[in-house]
Amino acid sequence: MDPSPGPGGRRHHRAGRHCVAPRHRQPRGRQSPSWSAGSGQRRIADELAAKIRVGELDPDDTLPATRALAEAHGVHMNMTSRAVSLLHGRELITGRPGRGTYVAERPGR
Repeated sequence: MDPSPGPGGRRHHRAGRHCVAPRHRQPRGRQSPSWSAGSGQRRIADELAAKIRVGELDPDDTLPATRALAEAHGVHMNMTSRAVSLLHGRELITGRPGRGTYVAERPGR
């Protein structure tokens, strides 16, 4: 058996033998825009942030449930959950355990 890795692979040890494991990531700089991680969640977070900024969502308004956001945007719930996490990081929303997610009070208001 040839111990050198094949194209796009690397060696690793499994059950006493060397084998070739494929690389699961594309090389840096060659990612297609649709493949880049996080673009969908940022888009959803930016859209919700804009609604908060223009006053479409007021402080203490309840955000739609993750499932409802996912259905509205045609994405998986994980995507909207990550978008909500981004908004938490920006301190635009706050969570109340057992009650839901709400728009945070804006500073200076």
